[in-house]
Amino acid sequence: MRKLTISTAELPAQLDDKARFRVWHDSFCEWVVRCDMKRLSDEPFAMEWTFNELNEVRFGRVCGASRSTAVMPP
Repeated sequence: MRKLTISTAELPAQLDDKARFRVWHDSFCEWVVRCDMKRLSDEPFAMEWTFNELNEVRFGRVCGASRSTAVMPP
């Protein structure tokens, strides 16, 4: 089983919130699915997505502020 985690906790502490969101967004789009995301609030951005892949089935878990992003088709 393959596992992928994309987390803001692993980003450099000196990045501001806007930069943290951009780096996380770009990584997510590169490794998981192309999509357009935007911030919905000014709360500090913290997010973690963990994906597992077993044969042709993918499943995942998200932890973070539930109102911090909107995901839309590209």
